[in-house]
Amino acid sequence: MKFFDWMVDGIASAFNALFAWLRLIYESMKAALFDLPLVIFDKFVDALIGAFNLFNGMLDCCMSGAASLQGAVDAIPSATGTVYFLDRAGLVPCLACLGAAATFRMVRKLVTLGHW
Repeated sequence: MKFFDWMVDGIASAFNALFAWLRLIYESMKAALFDLPLVIFDKFVDALIGAFNLFNGMLDCCMSGAASLQGAVDAIPSATGTVYFLDRAGLVPCLACLGAAATFRMVRKLVTLGHW
């Protein structure tokens, strides 16, 4: 009788261990499925932050320090009349159009996540 009880206890403990392992796998899969939207949202926010940082880096070359566009325009000698002709040629509206086009392109890339 003792051998039979020992075998039944061994088989019962093996089944209990198997079902505990399967329950652990089930709980892990359930936790992963609940965390999946959060991970996807985190990656989406990281991509947006990266895109805005790249856009900010592109603007820095035009807006910063001695290499700025305003510095280049100020360096043109006004005595030669070049500034007058640039003004009459519509340099300011041209640069405004270029800025609007670049802004539109960046916003379109951000909205469609680069697929357009």
